[in-house]
Amino acid sequence: MEGRVSNFKKVLADFESRLPGADFVAIDTELTGVDLEGEIDSFDDSALSRLDRHCRIAERYTLIQLGLTLVSQERNGGREDVLSFASYNLFAFPYAGNDLIGRDQGFFCQASALQFNARNNVDFNTWIRDGIPYMSREDERRYKKYYASIGGIADEKVGLLRLWKALCARQLPFVVHCPLDLFFLLAAFERRPLPRNDPRAMAQIIRHCTPKVVDTAHLHGALGGFKRLGLTMFAKDAKARHRELAGNGTVPHLKFRLVSETASRYGSQADRNELAHEAGFDSLMTAQLFAYLRAISPTQVREGANRLFLYKSIEYLDLDRAALEGEVGACMFDLSRVTLLVAALDTVDGNDAPRLITNAGYLCKSIDAQHVLVVMRASGGAAVRKAAELAGKVHGVVSWMGFDEWRQGEAAKAKYHNGDRPDPGRSTGRPRNGDVDPPELEPPAAEPLTELSVEASASAPSPSPKETPQMDPIDRQAPTELPTGDPDPGLGEGLRRSVAGIFRQKPKLLAGAGLLLLWMLARAEVDSAISRLFRKLFRGRPLLRSA
Repeated sequence: MEGRVSNFKKVLADFESRLPGADFVAIDTELTGVDLEGEIDSFDDSALSRLDRHCRIAERYTLIQLGLTLVSQERNGGREDVLSFASYNLFAFPYAGNDLIGRDQGFFCQASALQFNARNNVDFNTWIRDGIPYMSREDERRYKKYYASIGGIADEKVGLLRLWKALCARQLPFVVHCPLDLFFLLAAFERRPLPRNDPRAMAQIIRHCTPKVVDTAHLHGALGGFKRLGLTMFAKDAKARHRELAGNGTVPHLKFRLVSETASRYGSQADRNELAHEAGFDSLMTAQLFAYLRAISPTQVREGANRLFLYKSIEYLDLDRAALEGEVGACMFDLSRVTLLVAALDTVDGNDAPRLITNAGYLCKSIDAQHVLVVMRASGGAAVRKAAELAGKVHGVVSWMGFDEWRQGEAAKAKYHNGDRPDPGRSTGRPRNGDVDPPELEPPAAEPLTELSVEASASAPSPSPKETPQMDPIDRQAPTELPTGDPDPGLGEGLRRSVAGIFRQKPKLLAGAGLLLLWMLARAEVDSAISRLFRKLFRGRPLLRSA
């Protein structure tokens, strides 16, 4: 059912009539923005810093659509569970009026977010002109004092807050596929600013709205074995796995029933691609995904409650821990049972590597354009063997290293760029001057887990000469003194080593390299100081010598 200001009373009545029989509610939103300019998620972020960022994003942007799907379950006494889905797609626009007494809400829009919504057929005119108004509980309390003398605050000013209050009073579990959805609802309907630096207060606000939150994005990693994290693909994979297990009699069969207007709007399979990223439809997909996951692994789903997924992180937001201890971060992996590797991708041939890693059955999380995190459910010697096997299957990876080793390298590189300049060397895990370490055919089994390092293609067949990159052997040797004395002080170390290396080569290589360098110098019209250096180097030496 689509909700606008013109039919909100009807939508609210339908929603409230279905609340008593619902077992959980799935939530999705469409937003005016999801990122903060200049702030990029990083594996070095703490969980508290991510909580702070989520809150600031939710306060900076606003809702366009709110999608809700109420799910009720009927057990027919057999091996089949029947679930009914009632979905609502609600346009939401902050209440605007002259009576807001200095609280007329402003918000930002992110260009890419607006383009994304436009490509997915969001009607911005409907949103602004016919969006259902709303305000927060905090604003409602403020306005009640003002309106007490004139008969109370009008329903049209409260708008969606009435629906939100009814939902929270029912105390249903919330199911989301992104924690940002939850934070946007808290900023819209509870209070601004959110207690971004107080995890315990944040957990208390959430607990006031729902007894538990289940994030299907967190369950993706907790359950394991699923390749794709995107909502549509994850739902397809979960459906396929459930069908396989139900066919074996391992889990109960599920039967989905879409009620009335939900069936007419979302029941046609042909229209589903066009409806993707409409908030109501995505909330329906989230609800069905959760139903499959709960049937597949009820214990792990139950244990995963109140744990919110963090993109580009090995931590999650633990709401239970925040409520009890005031600490919000927890590692999503048991590091005694898993090994975390970082794959450094080739800048040319590495685009396909994450897909190959995922297809090999490993959880793969993007770190940045050059690195991906690989979660290997093994430790010790078994992890070494699996890493070597994986390196043989995946092409386009320059090197493999332990996650802790990579983080140390990134920290050293950050210090280097910030002015504290010890040479980070190869600890960053990135190739230097085109250099690639020689592969180890048999990685040492006694190597610590966090320092596990298996070179790319360690067990792969040797590439043909055409496929083998031509490495400069000079770069592997220690620099030696130039035969004609020190060069000009401004000469770079790389050029110093390259020129010195020329004189260590065979005469034919000397002739060819010398002519090539002279030609490059002439074409580039390099600095006169470098030209003087080469004149010194070649003084008294014939450019061409017989073999």
